[in-house]
Amino acid sequence: MLADAGRFDQLVAALTDRASARAPGSRVPELSVTFNQFAIHPDDRADLAATFRALCELHDEGRDHIWGYYARNLARPYWLTFEDNRVDVLLGNPPWLAYRFMPSELQAIFRERSRERGLWAGAQVATHQDVSGYFVARTVELFLRAGGRFAFVMPAAVLDRQQYAGFRSGDYTGASTTARVSFEAPWDLDDVEPTPFPVPSSVVFGTHTPTGAVPLGGEKVRWAGRLADKDVRWPDAASQLTQQVVAPGVVGEGSSYRERFFNGATIYPRVLALVEVAPAGPVGAGAGRRPVRSARSALEKKPWKDVNSLAGTVESTFIYRIHLGATITPFRALPSAEAVVPYVGGELLEPDSPELDRYPGLAAWWRQAAALWERHRSERVTMTLADQLNYQSKLTKQFPIAPHRVVFPKSGMTLAAARISDPKVLIENTLYWAAAATAEEAHYLAAVLSSDETLERVKSLQSRGQFGRRHFDKVIFSLPIPVFDPAEALHREIATAGKRAEVVAAAVSLPPHAGFQRVRSLLRAALSADGVMAKVNGRVDELLRGSTRHIRER
Repeated sequence: MLADAGRFDQLVAALTDRASARAPGSRVPELSVTFNQFAIHPDDRADLAATFRALCELHDEGRDHIWGYYARNLARPYWLTFEDNRVDVLLGNPPWLAYRFMPSELQAIFRERSRERGLWAGAQVATHQDVSGYFVARTVELFLRAGGRFAFVMPAAVLDRQQYAGFRSGDYTGASTTARVSFEAPWDLDDVEPTPFPVPSSVVFGTHTPTGAVPLGGEKVRWAGRLADKDVRWPDAASQLTQQVVAPGVVGEGSSYRERFFNGATIYPRVLALVEVAPAGPVGAGAGRRPVRSARSALEKKPWKDVNSLAGTVESTFIYRIHLGATITPFRALPSAEAVVPYVGGELLEPDSPELDRYPGLAAWWRQAAALWERHRSERVTMTLADQLNYQSKLTKQFPIAPHRVVFPKSGMTLAAARISDPKVLIENTLYWAAAATAEEAHYLAAVLSSDETLERVKSLQSRGQFGRRHFDKVIFSLPIPVFDPAEALHREIATAGKRAEVVAAAVSLPPHAGFQRVRSLLRAALSADGVMAKVNGRVDELLRGSTRHIRER
């Protein structure tokens, strides 16, 4: 039946019309006339009769409006899988659906099929895995003839983000699959305005080459320009857009600092951990204790926005300052948040730990928080509250707290780094941090990471989120940033400039209640006016050009 798609469509339409034309609940009609009209082979009639009965039952239940369309949409792709029916060209815009937004049943299927094809990245990027890469691999596997070409609109993240590493390999072979593709130069649409899609986009091109794969990752074509509207015809858009072939950046082996920087801890749900000062009461809090209550935010989501605030008097040693993405600016850390952290003897205590009873204030708070966590957490989450806060050991690996650290945000419009020397400060998930051997190394790193030269060089390696925010993560360390060496004069000059920049930033008077974007703007203006930012940029440019030249020579 599927060999003639037009005939199949007509048959499905006839069955659907007959099912909906009968009175609900009446006898299911015979199909002899229909079978003869469409010359249905006797071997196929039983299956078609069963399908017709199902259509009649759906009609009786008032659910009869979509099933003809549904049957055709199941059959047409199946028809295309036949070797003689495979196509010469695939063009498409796959569904962009991240793993974290899939129902649990779909997550399990997606994970299994992605692993089979080498598409599953897992680990820290599991929640960012997207169905679009699997969609391209699967449609090439099923529908594209050998030598056939394809082009698909994809998230821009496909060009360089870790979750798409398997997709970029071009080799999707597995126990029961043999798909391989040869990629060509992709289009990067990140600089086209207005953006065609809610997130930055790209287009990937390639050929189905079952005997060999060519990975994605060489040159790309960068489109740029501003259109009057995103829905315009090509003749109108052509004069407003430019193309530029961009070669991959020379990054060599990258920087050894990549392995020294870690993502901060996942402080979530914040209502159970972040705190603010509470009234002490008429008799005070007592020595070594502080009255606190949950710090609330308008950004909270259900179910945690509906949870009642916690309040208590907690031993001061368990109240840590927490730096968030919004508290880090160029060369200056803003006042931090605070959190209750039950860290004792190298671990986060569980609520049933006997050790917890030595600290009655902490015990009361932590057991209330843990009970709320158990009551309101998602059914799919099996971690305890301690496990949640210490996911992948991102909290406990910060202990013992180093005397000198450098932190920078995961994303933002610009790059900013600061030196941290507070021994009671922890780092949250929106930041990356590393311990520095000396204050001089910390100044050096803060200067390199806050430099406009570093930002400019890393732009082509980054993906972008909504509102133009760039995701930095560890992409920065694809640049050949050398490890600080006090014997190198250039390194010392950068550290000295970083120290001066820290002094200038600390002296800036900030308006009360100013947003962190405004604060960063004021600080950058002050650093530029002082001249220290120009010095930082000049020295860092010299550093990176020298390191890149060394890589090329090797």
